[in-house]
Amino acid sequence: MVFSLLIGIVFVMSYCKQDDTILFPDTTAPGNELLSSKVTTAPTIDGTIDAVWDQAAKLDVETQVPNPGNYLFAGYAGSTRNVTLRSLYDESNIYFLVEWDDPTESLVDRPWFFNPTTKVWAREANSPVFDATTGLKTRDAFNEDKLAFLWNISTYDFTAKTCYASCHLNVASIDPATGKTLPATGGNHWTSNQNERIDMWHYHLLKDAPYGQLSDEYQDWALGVLNGNGRKRDTQTATTDGATTNTQTLTITGKTTTMAVPKWVVPNAERRNYILVSETVDGTAKLVTAVDSLGVLTYNGGTINPNIGTDYQQVGGGDGLKVITSNLISPMTGNRADIIAKAHHTGTGWVAEIKRALKTGDLENQDVDFSSLEDQHFGLATFSEANAAHALKPGLLLKFNK
Repeated sequence: MVFSLLIGIVFVMSYCKQDDTILFPDTTAPGNELLSSKVTTAPTIDGTIDAVWDQAAKLDVETQVPNPGNYLFAGYAGSTRNVTLRSLYDESNIYFLVEWDDPTESLVDRPWFFNPTTKVWAREANSPVFDATTGLKTRDAFNEDKLAFLWNISTYDFTAKTCYASCHLNVASIDPATGKTLPATGGNHWTSNQNERIDMWHYHLLKDAPYGQLSDEYQDWALGVLNGNGRKRDTQTATTDGATTNTQTLTITGKTTTMAVPKWVVPNAERRNYILVSETVDGTAKLVTAVDSLGVLTYNGGTINPNIGTDYQQVGGGDGLKVITSNLISPMTGNRADIIAKAHHTGTGWVAEIKRALKTGDLENQDVDFSSLEDQHFGLATFSEANAAHALKPGLLLKFNK
């Protein structure tokens, strides 16, 4: 028995050494199949559950945040979410209904706040902050809830690994400029070979909501760069379409030093989670043109003095009423705009409806093709107030009821 155990350990260690960027693989197991039923009347994509969804079989699964090491998912590892999936299709489109539990509706994304001690503007962190001595969490992350799907385009081992076909833990590498070892400090997604791609649907429940869209993206091999990031947005009309960061760097009035500050503000607005790009044109949002050494912002028509009261400052574990959003939002266009989605928070969780053509007009190998009605392996992820710490459910299989 001891000999057999040793042989087993050697085998496992050899496997990890040979392919040490894979967290752990999974395969489709019984009970992980989602059946898509054909309908003649399509559901209305509005985030509410129409009667037509009664025709779809439910698949109940649990997503869980893994622990890949290096404190990558610190504060999240091990947490779970219960998810119910349903799917329908018709002659042209496929539809998904996703329900998952999440008691907190998180719709913030790194807002700007002012530090009255340092007189500097800064953005909240998108991951939890921990005390360096005690290791205890001192501040929550300021990030939105999200949902994601991964579908295969041309990755050879996706059937066996789904999510883990591209979910890698960065490995230590050598800096060619200094010869020093760069530690493995994070994780990225990339496929293993040049022609391999994965279709990624990344639903940002704050940033994608204003125009009823879901960000259509893909993953590739990142040009073979070690620890590279293979995540890409599908081609769109302009790289600035969708959500961009509301930031700029200005020279402090009367000085030669600079400060990062918001680029656009809506004066006196409270709890603003985003600014529409159209509002920068119609005058609702004002361009910040100057900042002084006390942090006072100047815009066309007025100033914002963040030293008065706490409206623009951190307040306890949260922020003041008037902290400034870091999100500028415009409609997604082109291939990136292939997916329609609507969601709402019920008080105890999320309900999301998704619609996409069975076959898009994609000519750049960025989208999965459902039109053959063949089985499709996929992985699912839920994000609760998290930037990258996603709770996963790999090894799922979509089947069409023909």
